[in-house]
Amino acid sequence: MTPSRSLAFKALVVAVVYAVLSQLSVYPAILGSINMEAIWLPSGFLFAVLMRTPKRHWALLMGCVVVAGMAVNWFQMRLVLPSFAFALTDPVEVLGGAWVATALLKGRPMDLSRTSDALILGLAGVLNGCVSGPFGLLAAHLGGLVLPGEFMGLVWGNSVLLSHLFIAPLILAWPTTGGKRSRVLAESILWMALSAAVTRWGLHHGAPDGVQGLLMFLPFPLLAAAAVRTGPWGASLALAAVSFTALLESSHGHGPLPMQSLTPDLVMVWMQLFLGTETVSIMILACAAEAQRRAEGSLLESESRYRNLVEQFPDAIILRDGSRIRYANPAAVSLFGAPASGLEGRSIRDFLERQESSSGELTRSGIHRYTAALRERVLKTVDGREVPVEVTDISIALPERRPLTLDVFRDLTKRRAVEDALRRSEQDFQRFFDMAPMPLVLAADDGRLLRVNPLAASLFEVGGVPLQTMRTQDY
Repeated sequence: MTPSRSLAFKALVVAVVYAVLSQLSVYPAILGSINMEAIWLPSGFLFAVLMRTPKRHWALLMGCVVVAGMAVNWFQMRLVLPSFAFALTDPVEVLGGAWVATALLKGRPMDLSRTSDALILGLAGVLNGCVSGPFGLLAAHLGGLVLPGEFMGLVWGNSVLLSHLFIAPLILAWPTTGGKRSRVLAESILWMALSAAVTRWGLHHGAPDGVQGLLMFLPFPLLAAAAVRTGPWGASLALAAVSFTALLESSHGHGPLPMQSLTPDLVMVWMQLFLGTETVSIMILACAAEAQRRAEGSLLESESRYRNLVEQFPDAIILRDGSRIRYANPAAVSLFGAPASGLEGRSIRDFLERQESSSGELTRSGIHRYTAALRERVLKTVDGREVPVEVTDISIALPERRPLTLDVFRDLTKRRAVEDALRRSEQDFQRFFDMAPMPLVLAADDGRLLRVNPLAASLFEVGGVPLQTMRTQDY
């Protein structure tokens, strides 16, 4: 599939989903009661799609979305001018918020584990909401529509804000890791069902005069738990369930607000404001929890990589507190001839005489930086063997505790054996060279004499000049 076809397919899918969400936003149970859109779902969806799409493709997406919106509005209203006005203004509002958010993000993708990005999402929702209300009223006036209430501008603005707050994160915070995704999805669905059930029970049993207003706060602990456990995605799903349930119950007269003294549109505004405030607090908590979870995950991953490096290191590594051994890697266990449990807690003096640590410069990280000289010592293993080793120690200064020392031991047994073999070979060569029954001369490529045996020296030495100062061209 070529890129152009892929982009066209994506635009088609976005247009279809936008149309479906537009139809769902006028849910019959709410529309039949008070004839207003409580949450404009396409706004948050389109914003998330634009944030995940390069700017050069926005024009095609916007064109497809406008056509889809025109079709849905015509199906609902059967009026050309209002259908076109609403179909054009809704995407344009989202486009403006996406431009602002992209400029604030400075080209990087939106990451809701960052509190700053969550605030940018909220700012885009507020901007879109502030524009949506006046634009909606203007489109309705141009189309000659009769509004069901005098606060419809606020209702439309708040509906866009709510959509940004808990519909957009469902796309922007979609979990990508396989194991984590399964856990987050399953747990998020559980929190969503519990939150919706508790919300319906609280609002359905609320007094219509508003006396039992505290029942509105019943799902808050569940939402906080969902935010901490599942992050922005699970919190958004639970918030969506709570918001739809609360708005549906309020539209049918169930809830803590005094329905007799308030007009339906004003009831909807108060519910939207309460849900918006609740959503902001929960989303901030969810983003902070996700940031903390990622930081802990990065720390655990870093510790795991460091531990793997130490455990797979070919040289023996000992971490000690003073003279007491606190950790020994597998190479150290093998070199010392004792199990790890047999080394921990023992003094390094039992195996190696303690040497003075090298001096170093304390860096900002709290770790001494050394250029330590390598020292050769004899290590006494548990089974009584004496092993020549090369030792390097590094002192690590930790905050609010005594420094630790990291010792690195390198077994010199094989090196000593190779050095002894090389030394014997050189001695044998020198003996053969000196005792040869013929004159032997070892010269470099440029003619310099490197070595001569006694017979060559006595045979070629001229005028008392040592043969080693001559060149092959001199004789």
